[in-house]
Amino acid sequence: MGCPHCERLQSEFNAVIRRNRALLNELETAMMALNRVEIERVRLALLDIEESRRETRIALLAHEATHRAKAATA
Repeated sequence: MGCPHCERLQSEFNAVIRRNRALLNELETAMMALNRVEIERVRLALLDIEESRRETRIALLAHEATHRAKAATA
C-alpha cells in the first residue's frame, strides 16, 4: 500500500475480524455447554464487534477512495 493511513486502517480492520472470529469460537463453546449467560454475553459482544467492523470498513473504503480520486485527477 505505502500509505500509513491505509495500513493503519487495514490493521484495525484485521484486528476486528480476528476479534469477531474469537467471539464466534466463544459462542460455539458456550452453546456446546448450554451456558445461557455466556451465550448472551457473547451475543452482545458480537453485535458490538459487527458495528466496529462496519465502521472500520467504511473508513477504509472512504480513505481508499481518496487515493482513487487523486489518481484520476493526476
